[in-house]
Amino acid sequence: MIYLIQLIYQFLLPPGIFLLLFFIYLVYEKYYYKRHLFFSFLLICFYFSTTGIGNYLLVKPLETVYTYPEKIDGDVLLMLGSGAMQHIPDVDGDGQPSPIMSKSMLTTAQLYKKTKYPILISGGGTHDVDISEAEIAQRDFCNLSIPENKIFIETDSQNTAENARNSAIICKEHNWKKPILLVAAMHAPRAAMLFQREGIDVVVYPTYYRCDIDKRGISFVDFVPSSGNLDNTAMAIKEYLGILAIKVKVQ
Repeated sequence: MIYLIQLIYQFLLPPGIFLLLFFIYLVYEKYYYKRHLFFSFLLICFYFSTTGIGNYLLVKPLETVYTYPEKIDGDVLLMLGSGAMQHIPDVDGDGQPSPIMSKSMLTTAQLYKKTKYPILISGGGTHDVDISEAEIAQRDFCNLSIPENKIFIETDSQNTAENARNSAIICKEHNWKKPILLVAAMHAPRAAMLFQREGIDVVVYPTYYRCDIDKRGISFVDFVPSSGNLDNTAMAIKEYLGILAIKVKVQ
């Protein structure tokens, strides 16, 4: 019964409700054959992008390019900022890291405890901001008792290409030759390409996973639409387009 209730909820909430209404609309209108096929194709694509199957098929290839390195061998922990909310109260000021960035921060803090490597945080924000992603992370790291003199930040980057470019300058200034790049697993392939383009030999350390990369078998839930799956597939498509843009040299 509980699974039936959850299923009903999923089809009463976006995107399930839109899929249901779209399907009812197609049946009711009975478009002439070609148009009906076109809209049916759109419906199938939209449905696919909201399911666990679509999520798994699009996300897993990106998240399995890099795995945790067996040995932590580097000279600086280079963490990419990955979103923050402005004007949100936090323990010691305003500004709060996104869930993705929070996981990267947690992993960075754990690795710092193991290695005592200095931390370089790269991230300004995609719009005009009062406090950058890097500054928010720096403040929270200090609250976790990581010495301020072990934390370095750059606050000008607005995208991953600028993260790589600006971080390369700082690494050369401090003679850091082998950064450990902490980045969301899905974003890791594109980020690594951009850092390699800047001549930085990074060790990729994935932090935030969006799918179960060791998933065994398919269940009924994998065919139920959800907004979380839609978000994951949208981000995966963005990464594929970004990788293509790098390969054709438009980024």
